[in-house]
Amino acid sequence: MSSKPSLMRIVAAFAAAVLTIAAVTTASLRSLSARRDGSRWVVHTHDVQLAIARVLALATEAETRQRGYLLTGREEDAETFRAAQSALSQEVDVLALLTQDNPRQQQRLLSLRTLLQRRAEALTRAVDLRGQGDRAALDPLESREAIQRMESVRSVVQQMGDEETALLAQRLQRLTRADRWSLGVTLGGAALLLILAGTAALAVRGDLRRREEEASDRARVLEYQERLIAIAGHDLRNPLTAVLVSAQMLLQKREELKPGQANAVERILRSASRIDALAALLIDFTYARLGKGIPMRPGPMDARAVVERHEPQRLGL
Repeated sequence: MSSKPSLMRIVAAFAAAVLTIAAVTTASLRSLSARRDGSRWVVHTHDVQLAIARVLALATEAETRQRGYLLTGREEDAETFRAAQSALSQEVDVLALLTQDNPRQQQRLLSLRTLLQRRAEALTRAVDLRGQGDRAALDPLESREAIQRMESVRSVVQQMGDEETALLAQRLQRLTRADRWSLGVTLGGAALLLILAGTAALAVRGDLRRREEEASDRARVLEYQERLIAIAGHDLRNPLTAVLVSAQMLLQKREELKPGQANAVERILRSASRIDALAALLIDFTYARLGKGIPMRPGPMDARAVVERHEPQRLGL
C-alpha cells in the first residue's frame, strides 16, 4: 500500500520540477528578449544622436568654409565647402533612415531638409559670385539672412536632439527594468529550484525512513513468527516423547497384545518418530534463521557406515 503513495509523490515531484523548469525557462527567455530589445533601442538612439550631431557639425563646417572662401578667395576653402555640403546631404539621408520609426522626427526632418536646401542654395550662390569676382557676395544683408537660416537649422536640430534625449531616458529605464526582471527571474528560478530540491530531498528522506521502519517491522514480525515456530516445535516434542515412550513400553509387552493392537502401536511409534524428526528439523531451521546456528550434539558414530552411505552418491552411482 505504501509503494503507490510513494510513486504518486515521485510523479508529483517530477511534474513540479518540469513545470518549474519550463516556467523559469520561459520567463528567462522573455527577460532576455526584453533586455535584447532594450539594448538595441538604446544603441539605436545613440546612433540617431550621433547622426544629428554630425549633421550640425557638417552644416557648421560648410558655413565656416564658405565664409573663409568669401574672405580669402582660396580655392581650397571652396573645395572643402563643397565636400562638406556633399557629406551633409548624405548624413541627412542617414538620419532619415534612422528616424523612419518616429513620425515626429520625420516631420522635423522635412523642415530641416527645406532649411538646409535653402541655406545650401544661398551659400553656393555666394561662392559662385565670389568666384566671379563679384563683391555682392559680401553683402551684409545676405550674411544676416545666412545667420538666421543657420539659427533655424540649429533650432530644428536642437528639437530633434531633445526628442532623442527623452527617448534615450525612457529606453534606459526600460532596459534597467529588463535587467532587474532578468536578475529577479534568475534569482527566483534558482530559489524555486533550491526549494524544490529541498522538498524532494525531504520527501525522499521521509520515504526512506518509512521503508526502513516497514522493513524493521517486517523483520520483527518474521523473527516473532520464527520464534513462535521454534517454541511450538519445542513444546510439540514433549507430548511426542510421551507418545513414543508409551508406544515403546507397549511394544515391550508385545506378547500381551493382540496382533492388530501390536501393529497399531508400531504405526503409532513410526508416525510419532517421523513427527519428532520433523519437529527437530523445524527447530534447527528456526535457530539457523535467527542466526544462532544449527545446534550440534557430538556423539559416537560409525564413520565407515557414513562413508559407505555417501560414496555411491559421490561416484554418481
